[in-house]
Amino acid sequence: MFPVIVLNVFGHLARPLCNFALRILKCLLQCALENDGNLTDSHKRLLKDFPADIQSVHKAFDIEPTITIYAACPKCCFTHKPTHTKSGIDIYPSRCQYVRYKGHRNCGVRITKQTVQNGLSIRTPIRPFAYHSFPALSLGW
Repeated sequence: MFPVIVLNVFGHLARPLCNFALRILKCLLQCALENDGNLTDSHKRLLKDFPADIQSVHKAFDIEPTITIYAACPKCCFTHKPTHTKSGIDIYPSRCQYVRYKGHRNCGVRITKQTVQNGLSIRTPIRPFAYHSFPALSLGW
């Protein structure tokens, strides 16, 4: 599993190819464990529990990405970082705050829409932009 995680994180190997590599590793492991064509019960359990998806390997190695969802303006593409509440809800401004030149008006285009999550009415980005910071990636290792 470790070589596949290295290929995924550092080699930027896509999810389908990582899943294919996991299937190959499982086949190689099965061939190595078979003794005269037979598998012990513990070997069968090991093969049964072998991950088939790179997401489960990420969870096993505890390297889930830390992703921040920004609200991107549909007009000027300026990104607005959310502020977090104690309840874990991201708060975004309703309109774009970007000012191109000092003294000019801000862009003002609507960047959020009202949605319901867990019974609460909140503003979510119309055009979300997912960002995974490099320091967050390096801290996992």
